[in-house]
Formats: sequence, structure tokens, C-alpha cells
Amino acid sequence: MSSKWSGSNTKDKTVTADEISSVWGNSDFGSTSKEDVVKFGLLKCAAGYYQGHTSRCILEELKLITKKYTLTRRGRFCLYEYFKGDSNL
Repeated sequence: MSSKWSGSNTKDKTVTADEISSVWGNSDFGSTSKEDVVKFGLLKCAAGYYQGHTSRCILEELKLITKKYTLTRRGRFCLYEYFKGDSNL
């Protein structure tokens, strides 16, 4: 199966700081880090919770969620990577 994020290196699939910065614009979430906005935005989407318009737009621009507010394949992968901890499961 061909993938948009081909290659065996998982860095090809995770969101980089440069990608986040490229879509960030003038967003201001106070002391919350950019990575945390993405991380918890993905979690809110997966759990079906509301999030603000700006964080949702950031996730859409990164192609982590769809316009219908569901996780994309890349979004699911990133969510798992953010929260798996030391687990190898």
C-alpha cells in the first residue's frame, strides 16, 4: 500500500516543529507550547470534545484532522506517538 508518508523512518510521519511554525501565524495560547496545542487538540478531536477555532484550523492545516472533525491517518499516528510514553505496545 502506497503512503503519502512513505519510508520506514517514523520522523517522516510525525509533525515537526517547523511544520507547526509554518501554520502557526500570529496565534497566541499564552504559556502553552505549540506542541501541546497540537497534542491536546488531537486528543480532544479523538475524544469528541470541542476545541477552539484557531487550534482546529492549525490541525486542519497540518492535515491531522479533516473538515468533518475526524483524525486523519497521520493524525492518529501522531496522537499515538505523543501519548504512548515508553510503551512498546
